[in-house]
Amino acid sequence: MSAPLVIRFGAVGDLIVITPVLRALARKFGAPCEVIARGDWPFAIFANLQFVQTVKTIHKKLPFQFARDQQELVQWLKTRGESPVVLLETDKQSHRLIGRAGLSGLLSCRDMSRIPDEHIIDYYARLCGFTAGDPYFERWPELVVSDAESERCRQWLKQRGMQEHPFVLIQAGNRKTGKLFRRTQKDWPIPRWVELISNLLHYMPELRIVLCGTAQEKWMTSQIHHQIKDARVLDIAGQLTLRDLFALIRQAHSMISVDTGPSHAAGALDCPIVVLFGPTDPRDISPVSRSSPVMIVTGPPGAPEPPGKDQWARHHAMDGISVEAVTSAWQKIVKPL
Repeated sequence: MSAPLVIRFGAVGDLIVITPVLRALARKFGAPCEVIARGDWPFAIFANLQFVQTVKTIHKKLPFQFARDQQELVQWLKTRGESPVVLLETDKQSHRLIGRAGLSGLLSCRDMSRIPDEHIIDYYARLCGFTAGDPYFERWPELVVSDAESERCRQWLKQRGMQEHPFVLIQAGNRKTGKLFRRTQKDWPIPRWVELISNLLHYMPELRIVLCGTAQEKWMTSQIHHQIKDARVLDIAGQLTLRDLFALIRQAHSMISVDTGPSHAAGALDCPIVVLFGPTDPRDISPVSRSSPVMIVTGPPGAPEPPGKDQWARHHAMDGISVEAVTSAWQKIVKPL
């Protein structure tokens, strides 16, 4: 029997949260998993993980007859032989694509509904047959930073005079932030980020603040950086690869983030984190850490928390989150727990 195969066409955070079930499947079947995903980021996410042996990616935009990468994937699937196959998608295109390979015993998210307020990690585990107390399954996501990557990060910090300073990573943007400079439902007002950073520096003057983000998020980080006007704040949006970011997270004092991929990376790398959630239900998708605190901040204060993500979205918004609430949550994770 071939290695277990898991298929997930998701963004950075979507792939980080499948690592617990990848690890469990590899343990159960005695072989590292093979993964099919999309884009360029899967190689960075699954690098150095002993329970992943092969990563294949496609771009999944063109129709099958015009997409050479999809055609080659189907041919590869036909030659794999029998193995457990898990498709963590429900859409027609994904099922049609994988169906072309004629795989038997396919396990899909279409086969099992989620329980209201069930975290996605727990849902994936249940889908794959792992129950509470299962010896194969541990709930925490995992990323691995190599010694060489850690050393390069230390040199990077040294070059910027930061090697002796604790630093907090600020992830203000998300993957939709850069599109036409429009606000998204995950954005928190820029003036509040500025006030928050001022609070952090006042509370701990030796801190350095690092504004993270992609090149598309640079317009947002530049505004924050310009308004704060403090030499202890560094804007590095668009300067790091994903692997570089993982190494930086691994050495950070803490992170404050909106709900986006880097927040899940912080959880997987045991970096203490505060995550701001608006209409997205944190019960479904909050970051999970093996040993570091994860503080969730929602708003407005006193908003009801009825079951179901749709009901959650009706009562919560990013504009309802106060600077004081985020500052207080951060102070809790920097003190002994």
